[in-house]
Amino acid sequence: MTRIPFIVDRKRPGGLVTQMADGFRQAIETGYYKAGDILPTLHELAHAFGTSLRVPREAISRLKAEGLVDPRQAIGSMVVGRRSALWLGHVLFILCDAPGSYYANVLAGELQGNLTQAGYLFTRVTLLDKPGGFDEGALDAALAQNISLAVLFCNRTNRIPRKLNRRGVPFMEIRGGERSAPPKCSSLIRFALDVGLEEFVLDCRNAGVKTVLQVCFRGECDIDAVPSLEAAGINVRREVFTAPPGFGRLEMIKRRAFKRFKSILSNSRIKEDVVLFTDDFLADGALLAFVEAGISVPEDVKVVSFSNAGFGPVFVKDLTRLEMDPRAHGEAVSRHLLAALSGEHVPSDLILPSVYRKGMTF
Repeated sequence: MTRIPFIVDRKRPGGLVTQMADGFRQAIETGYYKAGDILPTLHELAHAFGTSLRVPREAISRLKAEGLVDPRQAIGSMVVGRRSALWLGHVLFILCDAPGSYYANVLAGELQGNLTQAGYLFTRVTLLDKPGGFDEGALDAALAQNISLAVLFCNRTNRIPRKLNRRGVPFMEIRGGERSAPPKCSSLIRFALDVGLEEFVLDCRNAGVKTVLQVCFRGECDIDAVPSLEAAGINVRREVFTAPPGFGRLEMIKRRAFKRFKSILSNSRIKEDVVLFTDDFLADGALLAFVEAGISVPEDVKVVSFSNAGFGPVFVKDLTRLEMDPRAHGEAVSRHLLAALSGEHVPSDLILPSVYRKGMTF
């Protein structure tokens, strides 16, 4: 039996029939299966994927209705050729262990819409971090097809870039921090969180702020304002939380922040002039504790939240925020990718800036 270049997963959204039809359609339209090739028989497919015969039968029926295959009894389904290529190329978006990230999913959605409209097939693969490293099965299946360009989102290992290099797949990387790009990475796309941070620090100086409380996660702080604030002569104290793992973590974050600040506020008031939340879900829980304790914002304490545009904390007053805008960033990255796919020269470094938006809480 020939190798099948995709997998199906009962835990994924969408039925097995849809997954199988999508997998074969993508493999045909990207050239993995060519005109005249014979797909495995229904019995072979049912055995390979551990399903009943109904699943491959309905999947092949969909492909036949689309004119992609011609089923042959006892032989399999022959791939029917197209007169012209359906796609200009194939872009693979590799999301590294951030399945619930609002920013990542909105950014990927913008890329998919813009690239598909421009004539490129777009495939998204999520790698889940497990003991011993990422589960790379879905990535290996995707790389069995023809990939024009891969985009890594927040990759933290050298293993994935090395795999892409071995396969000869050109790639770009989207991430924060100042680390240098991995070998053969054609372009590094970086989050510039300090752009909005500079305006926040200036606002603090102009308002005569002396002390700031930074509420953040241990080792996972999206934006660390301490160096910039201390350089401006402002004292900073941290209230540090441990980030819970896995799905359902967002509600857990809110509850932990609410309980911690409810306990703090039962004994005393916030001593600092400003509270900076570097995670919007920490802000959600803590602000609820502020309301319960009768703390007025900004009269008793000024508040600033680090958030994604369109998905920030809801408060009784319009929050002052340091924002990352995944839609605007998606448009910028789309233009960057399309230029590269068209053979144009693109910068080796693209910046995705944060924005400081003044609300009613500072």
